Amino acid sequence: MDIMIPYQNLYIYEISGVISDSKKFFKEDFIGCWNEGEASFLFFSQPHDEEVESFIEKKGYPLISRNILDYKAWQAGEELKPFKVGDLIISPPWEEGRIEGGEVLVHLDPCVVFGTGYHPTTRTCLKALWEIYQKERPKKSFGPWNRLRDPCPGCCKMGS
Repeated sequence: MDIMIPYQNLYIYEISGVISDSKKFFKEDFIGCWNEGEASFLFFSQPHDEEVESFIEKKGYPLISRNILDYKAWQAGEELKPFKVGDLIISPPWEEGRIEGGEVLVHLDPCVVFGTGYHPTTRTCLKALWEIYQKERPKKSFGPWNRLRDPCPGCCKMGS
C-alpha cells in the first residue's frame, strides 16, 4: 500500500532575516514560514523563485539557499499513520482513523512541522494536554468558538 502524501516535493528558501508577514505576501502553494535565530525558511509545495526573489528584494533580505526536498525524506522516511494518546486518535487527514467508544478523532495535517507525531517533544506535549484535560475537563461547551481561541487542535476536539 502506498502512503498518501500531501506534497511530492518541498521547495525551501532559506533567507537571512526574520520574516513575520509571509502569509500576507505568499498565497498559492505556500505552506509556511519557520524562523530560527536570524534566518527564515519559506516552505512551498511548488517552486516560487520569482515571488521569493521579489519578496526578499522588497524586504532587503539576502537569499542564503534554495533547496528541493522529497516530502518523504523530510519525514525521515517514516510512515504517516494514526496513533493514540489517551482517548485521542491523531490521524493525517487522508487516513480514516478508526475510533471506538469514547475516543475522539483529531485530523492533523502533518505538513512540515507536526510530522509523524513520534518526536518525543510532540508526543510528550500531547500526553500532557490529555492529562490536563482529564483533570480540568470543562463543564460547559461554547461551541465552535473554542476553535478560534485554541491553538491546539487536540484541545479543540477535547472541548477546551
